[in-house]
Amino acid sequence: MKSSTDHYDSPWKEAIEHYFPEFMAFYFPLAHAEIDWAKDHVFLDQELRAVVHDAKLGRRFVDKLVRINVLT
Repeated sequence: MKSSTDHYDSPWKEAIEHYFPEFMAFYFPLAHAEIDWAKDHVFLDQELRAVVHDAKLGRRFVDKLVRINVLT
């Protein structure tokens, strides 16, 4: 039996961080074309965690939040 501490989405989240441009190109090609890839993108996991934190819900895992720059 699997323990409740198994985190199946953690590898996916890690892969998205390492391959974010490729992830966007594959899954969201129209959005990828609008992003200014010459500028850095920043993952804002700590900021997202602070917003959705609710102690009554127990242990929580946030999804990814990324600040990007769009082409003008």
